Amino acid sequence: MPRRKKARYGREMRARAADLFEAGLGFELAAKKLDVPAPAVRKWLYAYRATGRKGLIGMGESRRTYDMETKLAVARAVVDEGMPRSEAMARFGIAAATSLDRWCRLYREGGPEALEPGRRGRPEGPGGGGRASGSSRSACANSRPRWRI
Repeated sequence: MPRRKKARYGREMRARAADLFEAGLGFELAAKKLDVPAPAVRKWLYAYRATGRKGLIGMGESRRTYDMETKLAVARAVVDEGMPRSEAMARFGIAAATSLDRWCRLYREGGPEALEPGRRGRPEGPGGGGRASGSSRSACANSRPRWRI
């Protein structure tokens, strides 16, 4: 069975959702009125509570970055103090629940050090990384059989 592509909703749809949230509707009723799946509208509600109308409407247009102190404070509040995710998102202005979930997972697995900014990209291989020197490159080349036709 082929997978369906995720539907993308524009600024107008999120603005209508913000109007409904401001009128006091929850995500389930707003989803029915907008004819949008409830999980998508739930994410919009979390973003609306955390960043307000402007943040919800501009959602997905640019990536927001957070400093380590913010990440650590949020992770401690959720993991150590038991604060609900939605409350932490609103209190600290975190727009995406996936970011919060990742920070909490990293904090549980490795403590505060796991949230420190690290290197991005492909991890180094065995031996320290970087380009292979000429001598090791020739050693690798010599260890492989060469077929000549």
